[in-house]
Amino acid sequence: MKRLLLLLILVIILVSLNWFGRTNAQDLSSLSEDQKAALMEQYGSQLGSMKRGPRAGGPEQPVYRSQPIYDSIPSPGLPERGRPEPGDSRATSSPTDLNRLTSFNQLQPFGMELFNGPRESAPPDEIAAARDYMLGPGDDLIVYLWGRAEQEYRLTVDREGKVFVPKVGTMIAWGKSVDEFEHYAQKQFSKVYSEFSLSVSLGGIRSIRIYLTGEVHRPGAYTVSSLTSLYNALYLAGGPTEAGSMRQIRLMRGGDVAAVVDLYKFLLEGNNASDVRLQSGDAIFVPVAGPRVAIRGEVRREAMYELTGEETATDLLRLAGGATPQAHLSRVMLERINESGEWEVIDLNLGPDSTQERYDLPLIDGDRTTVYS
Repeated sequence: MKRLLLLLILVIILVSLNWFGRTNAQDLSSLSEDQKAALMEQYGSQLGSMKRGPRAGGPEQPVYRSQPIYDSIPSPGLPERGRPEPGDSRATSSPTDLNRLTSFNQLQPFGMELFNGPRESAPPDEIAAARDYMLGPGDDLIVYLWGRAEQEYRLTVDREGKVFVPKVGTMIAWGKSVDEFEHYAQKQFSKVYSEFSLSVSLGGIRSIRIYLTGEVHRPGAYTVSSLTSLYNALYLAGGPTEAGSMRQIRLMRGGDVAAVVDLYKFLLEGNNASDVRLQSGDAIFVPVAGPRVAIRGEVRREAMYELTGEETATDLLRLAGGATPQAHLSRVMLERINESGEWEVIDLNLGPDSTQERYDLPLIDGDRTTVYS
């Protein structure tokens, strides 16, 4: 009887254990994909918190990653000498400051926004009053004569570059500016008339054929007004592409380089002296951009900037519009690919009032600079 009672109790215990196990277990096959993902995320967060927990008998230790802690996206792993050490300003930067940094992959070449406006089809009409406009075949001239002789002449420059005036004869206009032709006409008319005044203005404007090649958005041949300048032509073609140069744009005329244009002077200083008026047959060539470096952080203008020579980190800071009042210029970080093809980190001291010795460095293609607060 006792054996039967013990056997019954054992059976009850086994059945109870089996029932509790079923109620506590999760049947994953009956769960949806979203429920499975939520469980895995919860498990991963719990596991991560266990790994980051403080060690027994001591404070919590910092966890280093293979990529720099100052970038929010994966980047090439730094060599051991480039990783932040305990006490380093990069290791102690607050997460808020690090998360506010713009990713280098999001930086755009400086000056691209210049050509993001509405597409220009023709230069403004007021340019027609330019007195330095060079006359050529197809241009219309209006000559006003008053005084003892009052007359108005409407003349068209022929294919030989000449105009014909009754009683005065043939006059050469091709290659002369409006002002030069006015003085020339004054001398020619004085052979026939006396005590008179004369003025010359432009009527119709001829068309010319120009070409845009290289790294532009819309390369090709364009028929434009003879008042079109190099900047106008770049607008017509949509400007340089992201791979195109903003500082070495070449104007080719007759097979020779007539001008080299640096758009940075116009963008940074408002200097448009390099904007030249085009002639028929001119070609504008935009080469591939030269060395580029990037800068981000506490600067006025985060962007990628093109180099032309031996610019230093200080020059780059100037191109970026200078540092903000919160910038910590005594510890500027420069990332560079060394001769071994590895990333290395160099600390620069660009602070003007720093107690330590100032340390600047010439830049090379691909350098990335971060200015922290």
